[in-house]
Amino acid sequence: MNRKQVGAVFAVATSALGLIDLVLVCRQIGVEEGMTCVAHDPGKFFFHVVLLPIAVLALTLSFPVGVLERVWSDRRKRVAFVVVATASIASAAIYGGADAIHGFERRTPWPPDVRRAIVDGVDAPTHLARERARLRIEVRANTKTPSTALAEYKQRVEALIGVERDYWSQSSFRAKWAGGLTILGSAFAGVIIATIGLLVLARSLERETVRALSLIVMLLSTWLLFRGYSEWWGNLGELSFVTYTPFVIVGIAIAVATFFLWLLHEWKHPIAVAAGTLGAAVAFVAGIEKFKPEWVAAIAMAVSDYSWSEMLVIYTALGLCSAGLVYLLWPDS
Repeated sequence: MNRKQVGAVFAVATSALGLIDLVLVCRQIGVEEGMTCVAHDPGKFFFHVVLLPIAVLALTLSFPVGVLERVWSDRRKRVAFVVVATASIASAAIYGGADAIHGFERRTPWPPDVRRAIVDGVDAPTHLARERARLRIEVRANTKTPSTALAEYKQRVEALIGVERDYWSQSSFRAKWAGGLTILGSAFAGVIIATIGLLVLARSLERETVRALSLIVMLLSTWLLFRGYSEWWGNLGELSFVTYTPFVIVGIAIAVATFFLWLLHEWKHPIAVAAGTLGAAVAFVAGIEKFKPEWVAAIAMAVSDYSWSEMLVIYTALGLCSAGLVYLLWPDS
């Protein structure tokens, strides 16, 4: 098969995995409620069925095979690329898996994610889906506030499956399938970072690849908007961007990718671009610390609650950025 055919196969397979998730949701809570859930969860379904397959196709068609061959022929660069690729893909995938578990055990699980079992005479996922639909109607009628409705839904969840939840024994097969999709999406983000790392190691502009990567990053960044709506709808109108750490992690990945793509695009004077950008960022943060110290305190408090998997992604991103900048800006020997 040629590259176009391979890309098409990868894209179709990725989309099919998302469609299977749709079927599993409908199987858990019924077709009508399941389709409603799917329609209002673009952060999962539109992303995995449409956006991610397009990104996979674009990367497959534009991947710099020639650059990889040149880097692979140099032993030191080959080792460096293996380290970069392993660190970025592995840390992203580990975070994706840990977030799937954390989402069920620490955040409020959605009805399709609860294992189909009769608890206290009711079918757990179906009962929770009906309760959530009822609470949403009351929120729209202004008889309940979003925070009150979400608290009541949490009480329903805890009454059925307990306050201390176990992902492996209490989550549905659908929840585990969705967790696999999360790992896939996270790993693909790691692939994007690894591909950018490949161009940095080769000090190669490869305009077609840089252009394609820029479009992919721009396309995938819309996940922040789609997932924001999904969380807002699923939490009955309640959403905190501070406590929902995946927004922060994805934002870091997008910032890292965008910065290095910018440096690669401005290949003739990357030192000036890097120095100006980093200097502006430091000045901006220093200004916030000076005039809005409570913002810094709030951010520090939020970060202090991050799990080890979340901090792993952050430290991996910082480490790769530091090493990549030094290598990219170091004069040729």
